Amino acid sequence: MPSSILFTPFVSVEKLCHPRDNETVRLKFSQKAVPPIAMRVKWRLQVSQNAVLEGAGDRRKSLKVLVNMMRYGNHRRRRHHQSAPRNLSEVAARINTNLSDWGIDEGKNDEHARFAASVREDAAKSFNATFIENWQPIDLSTPLNKDDLTAALELLLTQNLRQVTKDGTCKKKWNTHDTVFENHGAFKPFPPYNKGRMSFAYEELGLDDSELDPFNRFWYSEQDVEGYMREQFSQVPGDEYPSHYVRALALYETVGMKCLACEDGSIQWNGSLRTDFCHLVCPDCTSVYALCCVGSSGKVAKLFDKGFHYRSSYAHFRHIEKSIASRMYFLFATRSTNPKSKRLPVYVAEVKGACPNLNPDSFQQDRVRIKSKVIIKPLLDSQPWLNISIPDIDVLEVSMKVFDRYFETGVETEHAQLHPVQKDDPSSKPNNAKHDSKSHQVCNLQKILGQIQDIKEKQGRVELESWEAKLLEREDKVVSKLKSLQPASASDI
Repeated sequence: MPSSILFTPFVSVEKLCHPRDNETVRLKFSQKAVPPIAMRVKWRLQVSQNAVLEGAGDRRKSLKVLVNMMRYGNHRRRRHHQSAPRNLSEVAARINTNLSDWGIDEGKNDEHARFAASVREDAAKSFNATFIENWQPIDLSTPLNKDDLTAALELLLTQNLRQVTKDGTCKKKWNTHDTVFENHGAFKPFPPYNKGRMSFAYEELGLDDSELDPFNRFWYSEQDVEGYMREQFSQVPGDEYPSHYVRALALYETVGMKCLACEDGSIQWNGSLRTDFCHLVCPDCTSVYALCCVGSSGKVAKLFDKGFHYRSSYAHFRHIEKSIASRMYFLFATRSTNPKSKRLPVYVAEVKGACPNLNPDSFQQDRVRIKSKVIIKPLLDSQPWLNISIPDIDVLEVSMKVFDRYFETGVETEHAQLHPVQKDDPSSKPNNAKHDSKSHQVCNLQKILGQIQDIKEKQGRVELESWEAKLLEREDKVVSKLKSLQPASASDI
């Protein structure tokens, strides 16, 4: 009779049983084993010389864990030593491996040959710090007002919008689409080959080489930047706080702290429009700090265990590493609070270098994009560097106030109504300003309600993003607020 056993990735198959060739073992995955992908997934393992794995459900991680158990037993996979390339030959070797892993074959066609040649040329220029686009000098001239939290957050959120829109000159952003995910509902994209062999996860989908060709697999579309940023800034706190808000809070709290490198200088905010890898700077020793938002402390632990983190432009990294920074650090701010302290922990790691790396964004036709695989070393025994207290501020109100003011919709929020700016002539414009404020509030709420309706229409077809689900939960509050502002047309809502 088949036996039921609770499978965790820390228990070896040998410990569970030594089945005969014709014996069947059923493995039931616990939620704790590989959360949340293998929840309620049951697998049937027919043990023989060539193990046959069958089952139903999401195979993204559960099957991979099981196969690794069969191959390697109960020990955790050792983390390979990570090192950055030290010369052009090592850069070329990393790029060649990366091209092969993505299925780029120069002998296949002219498109592959041209792409590989462009990647090698740009990677060499980036390593020598002779190739950089859209670079902006570090700007420490705009201090944060540490005495006014709301004003500082508004400044940081406005700067976020300026950076994304390139100070209003960029009206569109690119989105990357993966046909493998769209057609098979599979995993997030990663290189399909390893040392010339197709990865097991892709083999399970029955895909051939032509489907995995990155120039066939990925396609790109444009999205209105204002609409994209509205989606981000209209998120409301739930289990996690929105990334744009956590980033602003972490920057605010970090400014003024002692530098980790020299222990004398005071960390300052970089107000430049391009701050890749240098959101914060110590002016005394020129150490730089990059801020990243992650979901939870558990995800930070996984990053520290891997020893690397994928980030943006390799050319920008090399420029900062070679020409500006004496030392580099990564700050990892979590979007979810610590269950005990109810604060947002921020972890720190020292940057030990970076490797050139290709990702799905790299295969756009307009130009080559070489990203960074940044090698990190956890500091402070992987404990938080600081814990951020959550201020008593309406996140959505502050975010939308900044958003509407930046995109010139003229929206005044409740905060502005409760704390109006005093005018010399109280009889001239305040009434009109109040009327305009109310009409723009109605306009903004109607836009949010329209966004909610769009989400409801696609709810049954695709899996919603976390922010979309949270926005749906706010529908009653939005409708109620809109009715209070439009009592005459409440029946039309």
